[in-house]
Amino acid sequence: MSRNLMNSPKPPSILIYTKDDETKYKKLHDTLVNVLPDDTYTIFYLDTNVLKSTTWIESSTACLILSGIEELESECIETIRKYVEGGGKIMTEDSTSEKIVKEINDNHSVFKNFNNNISTTLKEVGLMIDEEHNENTKKLSTAYLISDNEQQISSLRGMIYNNKFGGSPKLLISPSFPEELEKVETSEELIKIKVLSKNEKISTFNVSEYMENLQTNKIGKLLIHTDVCTTTLDISKGLSEALPTNEDPIVVTANYQTSGVGRSGNQWLSPKGCLMFSFNYTVSWESKLSKKLTFIQHVLAVAIVDAIRTVVGAHDIPLKIKWPNDIYWDRKYKIGGILVRCSTLGNNYRCILGAGVDLANEKPTVCINQFLRESFNMELSKEKVLAEIMNKFEMYMDIFEERDYKGFLEFYYKHWLHTDEEVFVHGESKTQEDADEDELLDEYCVIRGLNEYGYLRVIGKQSGIAFSVCDNGNTFDMMKGLIKTKFV
Repeated sequence: MSRNLMNSPKPPSILIYTKDDETKYKKLHDTLVNVLPDDTYTIFYLDTNVLKSTTWIESSTACLILSGIEELESECIETIRKYVEGGGKIMTEDSTSEKIVKEINDNHSVFKNFNNNISTTLKEVGLMIDEEHNENTKKLSTAYLISDNEQQISSLRGMIYNNKFGGSPKLLISPSFPEELEKVETSEELIKIKVLSKNEKISTFNVSEYMENLQTNKIGKLLIHTDVCTTTLDISKGLSEALPTNEDPIVVTANYQTSGVGRSGNQWLSPKGCLMFSFNYTVSWESKLSKKLTFIQHVLAVAIVDAIRTVVGAHDIPLKIKWPNDIYWDRKYKIGGILVRCSTLGNNYRCILGAGVDLANEKPTVCINQFLRESFNMELSKEKVLAEIMNKFEMYMDIFEERDYKGFLEFYYKHWLHTDEEVFVHGESKTQEDADEDELLDEYCVIRGLNEYGYLRVIGKQSGIAFSVCDNGNTFDMMKGLIKTKFV
């Protein structure tokens, strides 16, 4: 593969720009999914604002696809020119997009028009395709609900056996399905879940190892495991809707996800060996965390990093948190990510937390076990790591409630990348006429930590102005030392 993409810190990515036409993007996305090999490339949607920037130009960018483009703003043209001059590849779907690319750069070797055959064109620009993709499509599987206390399952509030219930997706749960339901299969609209006794085994998950390492009072005692699902978040969402009054966290884990999702809806590759899990968590409005709910992602991030370091033992490993919700190895390799969804019900916040950690998967790039084998001749099991993550999450949630965010941050800072790092901040106001001096801040800043809501605190090196940077809607690339934010 060209440009050493498989040795990149991130999976090789294919970026699609359709001038903000999401319908056209979806069509191209689905076409690519049908011809690309599984668990190899991530596919991203570029909007116009992102295209204007240079943050999408990375060593992992395998190809830029343009479709339906009749004209481009000058800023977009300049950015694409930089990409091409750096050896970037471009594919176009139509003659108008092709014409624009030719005007940007007359080196025809950097772009191809795939109007006739996208598979052939992908190969021409150095990408891999899967000739037998349709034959290898993974089938969604039945999930299993397990607890070391079987009475805890039967006493779940709202539980219904042998009947479809819930929202989207619906659930079908039973310890023993009657004959008419035995042949019902899991689909995107229905999750079939079989309740197992604590002595029953699953061939694809070591329940005993998980339960033996779990030391929590509450979280993780209920576990759902499935071999193949769309995403564990879908199952957690189904559980949250079907059992709205249940406050017992149910951990969902899978061996493979067909539609893994990351931050901002981006694709998350979910190959076998990756530790993928999600769980529901209820936050009372009376709790300290409810006043600073964005911290829940930071609690999970610390739990993941601390858990892996604990299981590894005495060996020091370069596993750190990249703000706001990524896990990195040696500052270079993205090894995990976190996603949180929240809603309200009564006097509570209902949160669904999800995470993916490249633990034992050999593709698309690297994994933790690969580094551990090379350095310490050891490997970690996903069951033991998952149990320890639950242990740490419960512990840090207790610390947060006892000592509030300042007490928690003492632990957080031990595991993050950014103490006293310098980043370049560019601030914009809605109108230049109404801009205050600090709104036009454009300088290098030093990171001082997190504020009371979990956002970055920085201080300008020359101006001395202190302010916070929020990740919501910002272009943020800490590894390049760049944060862009808009002050409103």
